[in-house]
Amino acid sequence: MSPWATFYEGREGASYYEYVKRRYAPFIDAIEKRVDERDLVLEIGAGTGTITKVLYENGPADYAATDIDPEMVKIAKDRMQNCDVRIYTEDAINVDFPTKADVVHSHGMLEHFDDATIRKVIDNYRWARVQVHYVPGLYDKPTFGDERLMGVDAWWYICKPSQIITFNGGLDYALVFE
Repeated sequence: MSPWATFYEGREGASYYEYVKRRYAPFIDAIEKRVDERDLVLEIGAGTGTITKVLYENGPADYAATDIDPEMVKIAKDRMQNCDVRIYTEDAINVDFPTKADVVHSHGMLEHFDDATIRKVIDNYRWARVQVHYVPGLYDKPTFGDERLMGVDAWWYICKPSQIITFNGGLDYALVFE
């Protein structure tokens, strides 16, 4: 199994889904406020696809998700069997997505890259009307192991979002680009 598939093994089912909905509610809300029912909403670095599944179940739009790891794409497809969501194996850095989305989002992806790669990923999706990216803030230690845990000022400096929404006691951020 890939490191990501191993990390997410066992993080499934109703209790994990409900945890994600509660824990990341401000991030999910930031996306939902910007989605129109005619929009294509694309999650990059989707992992298990849980955020897209929550969005899909909360409101009408056209949804797609991508991840570079074929094992994660399989997990996401398995978890979203009853959802009308297209899921692709795609690289967010060297993107070749066939349709331009209106809203692009990611959850826990950008903090795994250096500054230049973060800027490249965001630039890859500048054609979207809006981007909303979740990143962790100044936690005591990384969850996966290679996350860059940075404060709001560092994120402003690196990628200049339109807005940074902080939540969970200032430990989590939604970077909004409009």
